[in-house]
Amino acid sequence: MSYLSLSSSIDLYGRTVPGPEWEQIVNCLNKLKSENGSIRISVVEPPDVGPETLSVRGDSGHYLITMLDNINEDEEEVRSLFFKGKKGLPQVDILGDYWDPQMVTDDLDLVIRIFKEFYETGNVSQDILSA
Repeated sequence: MSYLSLSSSIDLYGRTVPGPEWEQIVNCLNKLKSENGSIRISVVEPPDVGPETLSVRGDSGHYLITMLDNINEDEEEVRSLFFKGKKGLPQVDILGDYWDPQMVTDDLDLVIRIFKEFYETGNVSQDILSA
């Protein structure tokens, strides 16, 4: 696994923690239950091809997860959750931006599982986060 860094608007106030332990990450994520903000773990020296950053934005129990994935040296894609069953529902306000509800989850345990997979493997299954 590559070397990671953690940043959070909730309790780190924009600071970056190099080489975080899993416990530090899960503690930040659990604060999203009662606080609004964003959390990001990043590969410090990202590969030319492969995942670079996993982020979550949380607001009032709604969570938007995105992962920046380098396709090649010149191309990136953003992968996210996608729930077909939420089609046609109103957009969800997360930290002042409106998002398609198909990209948003209310399940913090799912968010934690996704971050754990990225922390352990450096990637998240495309069955979970798709382009």
